[in-house]
Amino acid sequence: LEDFQTEAAVNVLQKLQSERLPSSLQSKVDTLLVQAVYENGDTQAALALCVNYFSKALDVEYLKKYIKYHPSASSDEIQVFYRIANTCGAAAYLNFVAIMGDWSIFDVFLREEMVTVDDSWFETLQATQPISQIRKWSTALAQYGFPISAILIRRKLVESTLMQAKSTYYKYAVSDLKKSIDFTEMVKEQDQNLVASTADFIHAINVQHGRKYSFWEACQGVIPSHYLP
Repeated sequence: LEDFQTEAAVNVLQKLQSERLPSSLQSKVDTLLVQAVYENGDTQAALALCVNYFSKALDVEYLKKYIKYHPSASSDEIQVFYRIANTCGAAAYLNFVAIMGDWSIFDVFLREEMVTVDDSWFETLQATQPISQIRKWSTALAQYGFPISAILIRRKLVESTLMQAKSTYYKYAVSDLKKSIDFTEMVKEQDQNLVASTADFIHAINVQHGRKYSFWEACQGVIPSHYLP
């Protein structure tokens, strides 16, 4: 863009788009084309490209460009991006919302997913996101005032680890369980009925995983003894 007049840059980038490019290079060309079109004075076309390219890759940078180029964008216009992300499944949507830092939306969506009996969304989440990232989301939810969702995520991680029956990872399950207990202290009294108590949750996993002795041994000294079987 520095070496071309903006109109010439648009033409060059459009020609590049007709070529079969590696995905990493294609992404760069797309990003530069949005910028070149905008700098060439066609704001509406640049905004349309932002929506189009976002729909292909769910790259939040296109939403940021959209807002930059259209600072007076209405709520309905911004919601277009959220609706696109929502069509890509729960895991993709939660990742998008987390990047945007919209923890209230994350909380509402997560609660709705948690009440379903189908856990495929969580399996997809684990397959597409590092577990460390999922834990960070849980911590952020608690910090921003959404402890219910924070607890539910940590409990899902505990259940998942126990289902895999890999004793190597039990120490992480114990840590997740401890975090879920810590987060219960943040739950408001009027919201306590929205999530099973710590005692009830531990009883439930004990019923299903009571013979995973190394897990329960690892809980000793970390989890308050009055919760343990």
